[in-house]
Amino acid sequence: MEARAFTISWCFISNMKKLFLDLSGGDNPASEICEGAFRALDNYPDLYISFVGPQTEYAAAASKHADLNGRFEIIPCEAVLTNEDKPMLAARQDAQYTMSVSLYHLSKESEPSAVISVGNTGALIVTSLIKIGLEKGCKRPVLA
Repeated sequence: MEARAFTISWCFISNMKKLFLDLSGGDNPASEICEGAFRALDNYPDLYISFVGPQTEYAAAASKHADLNGRFEIIPCEAVLTNEDKPMLAARQDAQYTMSVSLYHLSKESEPSAVISVGNTGALIVTSLIKIGLEKGCKRPVLA
């Protein structure tokens, strides 16, 4: 099946070198999200992607793209936050949901980086505000 809904727009992430990709949630299977990510790696040689989620979710797609080894990694995480879960679950200090783990790793980066998630939007906003905060001069979060 062809990757349908996931494309990465380079104008959006023009100076991003590393993306943390939350593989949980969304309407399409994680395999489709992975295929879109591997297409981005094909098109943008400076890009590095950290897949965050259950290893089984990305393993089949990764095996088809062995030529890109060294340009991606998997950060194993089994806990999945659904759209029915309360957003504050992901923001808890000890939360090990894919979204929480993605934002934790993002907060440790020194270069421009981003988290892409197709999961619970409320949880993404709440968790990013708590774990990372707002850029200086910003008054509210922005979704793109």
